[in-house]
Amino acid sequence: MSCPTTHGFSESATRFLSQGKMPAFLGGLPGAALAMYHCARPENRHKIKGLLISGLIACVVGGTTEPLEFLFLFVAPVLYVIHALLTGLGFTVMSVLGVTIGNTDGNIIDFVVFGILHGLSTKWYMVPVVAAIWFVVYYVIFRFAITRFNLKTPGRDSEVASSIEKAVAGAPGKSGYNVPAILEALGGADILSASITALPVCVCL
Repeated sequence: MSCPTTHGFSESATRFLSQGKMPAFLGGLPGAALAMYHCARPENRHKIKGLLISGLIACVVGGTTEPLEFLFLFVAPVLYVIHALLTGLGFTVMSVLGVTIGNTDGNIIDFVVFGILHGLSTKWYMVPVVAAIWFVVYYVIFRFAITRFNLKTPGRDSEVASSIEKAVAGAPGKSGYNVPAILEALGGADILSASITALPVCVCL
């Protein structure tokens, strides 16, 4: 694949794989995260910075978008619809441009391993261009929608932020649940496993 004259390379084999996700995953959602950060109240920005950065890392490095998507899915479903449409448009644009990067995750690892390292025949050089456009589009749309319609994305509601602070201050280091007892009743720590987006519990009855 590293040779532009390679015979037998099928563009249709990978046209619906990870390259279609890359505009949204590597450009769009980071733009949405920056918009949410800028739209948060100044006094709350440091509180949500870690939340946004961790979600950004999961998205760009792992191809896992839920940590960022869940920040606006329930408070502004219309933004999720726009995000879905732009993601679909990303697949169309990548197909029209003939970008053919394999695998299925759409993250930076796929971009390097299945794009750059496979040579110019994958047209990987189009990904940063389209991702930059998606970054701007997402940022403008999200910032406009959040400020225009006063959407309660993280850091926007001062009352919620203050109530959380009071709750935490009232019970430092305590969740209100007897975690050791619950864990013991379920069968111990060995039943727990973990992924980027979930904490699965395997209970045998």
